[in-house]
Amino acid sequence: MNKVGFMQIYNEEAWVHCAITQAMQLCDKLIIVEGSQFAKFDYIPERSNDGTLEAIQTKLIEYPGKIELRETVRKSSNYRINQCENFNNALESCKPGDIFIPLDADEFYCDKLLLGLPELMKVKEGTDSSGITIDRLTVPTQLYSFGFAFKLDIGEGTKDVFFRVTKDFHFTPTHNPHNYGRHVTLDRDSICHHYTWVKNYDRMKTRFQTSGMYPNMEKWLDDVWMKVELGAFQSFKLYKPGRQFAILTADKMTNHPTILNDHPWRYETDVR
Repeated sequence: MNKVGFMQIYNEEAWVHCAITQAMQLCDKLIIVEGSQFAKFDYIPERSNDGTLEAIQTKLIEYPGKIELRETVRKSSNYRINQCENFNNALESCKPGDIFIPLDADEFYCDKLLLGLPELMKVKEGTDSSGITIDRLTVPTQLYSFGFAFKLDIGEGTKDVFFRVTKDFHFTPTHNPHNYGRHVTLDRDSICHHYTWVKNYDRMKTRFQTSGMYPNMEKWLDDVWMKVELGAFQSFKLYKPGRQFAILTADKMTNHPTILNDHPWRYETDVR
């Protein structure tokens, strides 16, 4: 059984070192796809220009022969189609029975999950230790910063941790997996911390201008986000009617993964 990790990265200088370090705890091989997938936006550089590429090169030296760096697909004006093709191209490095591990540069697993994943990935005469083969594993995910968190009141989000590859396993936009078997979701003791909001204003602005998934969020960023008082409980209407999120104080959060203990923003109160 080969464990193949897959990560798409663009301008993630602040996270890429920790993200690749975590990935190499889980993977035999890591495929990194780098570059902007927003082909229809001419003002966005095609390659990272914030130090991300230099950080990746450092990790290539640290893990010789274990990391493959590729440029992103930019064929479609729809970036979700480009993402999907990158996923399926990476799958070509797997054979049936291998483990495919989708990773994000700003998502990190809690220590308990990291310790338990090797056992969950094992196949023992077709079953895991509980007697059931896990073909798709997901865990709850929470939007985080270091000093505050976001709680959506539309139900818990989940993160795909790994897939056991079958002959016809593939993805369709957006990251929609097909042809997997037994699906298991772990409880909240095993959580993925998504640090999506720990970015400066310019990075967030570009995100909302280009994704098409967040109606009115660019305006919200200017009108609300830059004025939010961090560290106090506040609730805001999100980008769709009837959806809200709450900003929670630090004492409402679980502990951060220890892999982030030395992160430069670990004790910053506001990185906007």
